[in-house]
Amino acid sequence: MRSDTTSNAARTLFDHPKGLGSLIISELWERFGFYGMRSLLVLYLIDRLHMPSGDATTLYGAFAAMAFGMSIPGGILADRIFGTRRLAFLGGAIVLLGHGLMVVQDVAGSATAEDIGLPLALACIATGTGLFKPSISARVGNLYARDDQRREAGFYLFYIGINAGAALAPLICGYLGHAYGWRYGFAAAGAAMALGLVTMALAGRASDAAPPCSGATLLAATLAVPIALAGTAFLLLRNPDSVGWLLAAILLVGLAALLRHVRHAADADERRRLLVALLLIFAAATFWSLHEQGGSTLNVLAAKAVDLRLGWVTLQPAQTQFFNALFILMGAPLFAILWRRLRLVGADPAPPYKFAAGLMLAAAAFALLAMTTANVAHGGKLSLLWLALAYLLETMGELCLATPGYATMSRLAPVKASGLIMGLWLFSLSAGNYIGGRIAAATFTGGANPSLPATYSATFLQVAGYGALVAVLLLILAPRLGRIIATAR
Repeated sequence: MRSDTTSNAARTLFDHPKGLGSLIISELWERFGFYGMRSLLVLYLIDRLHMPSGDATTLYGAFAAMAFGMSIPGGILADRIFGTRRLAFLGGAIVLLGHGLMVVQDVAGSATAEDIGLPLALACIATGTGLFKPSISARVGNLYARDDQRREAGFYLFYIGINAGAALAPLICGYLGHAYGWRYGFAAAGAAMALGLVTMALAGRASDAAPPCSGATLLAATLAVPIALAGTAFLLLRNPDSVGWLLAAILLVGLAALLRHVRHAADADERRRLLVALLLIFAAATFWSLHEQGGSTLNVLAAKAVDLRLGWVTLQPAQTQFFNALFILMGAPLFAILWRRLRLVGADPAPPYKFAAGLMLAAAAFALLAMTTANVAHGGKLSLLWLALAYLLETMGELCLATPGYATMSRLAPVKASGLIMGLWLFSLSAGNYIGGRIAAATFTGGANPSLPATYSATFLQVAGYGALVAVLLLILAPRLGRIIATAR
């Protein structure tokens, strides 16, 4: 049920609907936990568990792919069984369990802990994230009427909350993990998720209707769903190469659910809008396959082949993950103002043009890294400033694509399938993470030395070309896609 957005009494945060502030804070703490653990994971696998770099980045990509891939069943479950509020809380509780298990398996330090405890912990975090993310994102979209001009600005505020958590997490968790031990970084991530659950419990029922199911059905689903999803994730994470098959199956389930809606509840205009949504989701998956090199290839690059001195400060490798979130915090208000001013004069680019710009900027970031890593003198290290500049370009691309993408998906989504569409949107992150993990693993094949900057240059050049090609194709289709998006009211 959508909130009444015409009542002044219902507006609180910067004249946005009541409840937005609480949802932003809940998301901030959940993202702190996720990105804090993410900043440590590849380095933990390599340095603590002595896993080869290629295997570590493959497992990282599989885990991150599962985390967002689970968002499709998460969206379906929110629409048909749990409701968004209940499912978001359930997902957050499962994430908290996963962070706790990361601490336990690190303390135990045995082969059994690595073989059982680690994949079980990652499975819980992936499952909980998949249940939490589409639910809370759909709740934000449901605060606004479909034609409410504040929608995109509201998602910018939401995105600022995400990246406030994502900026703090590597600095704090990365420092604790390197200075005191990995378990302390993981424990900080868990504490943040606990705070997110408390905030969500205090937030009330803003933008949430009653769960579609109740009584015994709801209780049975609450018990069975986490076990089934986390159990599946556990089995697959013990064999990361098989995750691609699961993602394909999840995508087919999501598309089948969407087809069922199209056949029984959609008119011709709505069908066209859903097709546009799917095309933009494909473009977003391409972008995320570049972006998510940050947690894998760029993380290893920072640890092995970058001079981490910044003036009188020397960063820990995991702390370089804060550049992306820091630049978003700096840039999101500026981009929000830019789009608003362009909209006031009738020159705001349609979403497909913003997506294409995002892909071009990400491609430029990796083209820069390809050039600079190829030209580092033998035995030298890449300057941290080049890595920071690449993050800046990639972040500008993210601001062109990600936040407008959230707003566009919530605008294109039918009310009865809002959770599913948001789940498919988040699935683009899953596909991007999986593809990105495979790209990262290929970087280290054939005995490649991760301590040599030149090791990374060929991979960076390839992903730059891949992103630029999809951007050009999107620009060709953009006029037609933009006209269809404009029909959503």
